[in-house]
Amino acid sequence: MKSVLLSIIAFSILLCSCATIVSDSSYSIPINSTPQGTKIRIIDGDGIEVYNGLTPAHVTLDASSSYFSPANYMVHFSHAGYVDRVINISATIDGWYFGNFLFGGFIGLLLVDPLTGAMWKINTKHLNETLAKSGIATVDSLQAIPIPVIPKKDSNQPEIFGK
Repeated sequence: MKSVLLSIIAFSILLCSCATIVSDSSYSIPINSTPQGTKIRIIDGDGIEVYNGLTPAHVTLDASSSYFSPANYMVHFSHAGYVDRVINISATIDGWYFGNFLFGGFIGLLLVDPLTGAMWKINTKHLNETLAKSGIATVDSLQAIPIPVIPKKDSNQPEIFGK
């Protein structure tokens, strides 16, 4: 009887962190660009640079920034002669995390999955960005038009607007 109870407890503990068992807590993302050799910098949500290199690259990013907090990243692309580009990558809740409700795994719900970061997932499978040449206008431009000189008031002209 004691061994059956121990087996049930052990099995319950194994089932209590669904996302940790089924999902990952970090994701490998290939990054490429046109033109190749573009400088990439990845900044996390705390403003810390987590990667600095050139394309093509293969980067591993954590899905969690801390306990119960999803990770957010900004990927900066820059290359001489091209317009800089910034892409956001954000983690979202992993559906397997809700498996803890089905199996009654409050340990997984409140402790294991949030601590391992497996309660979050990064949906971005890859980045492949094409940068625009800096000589190409990408937005409407503002053009200054000179204003003609307004002649002084002629004493023979009537007042405008009652002045």
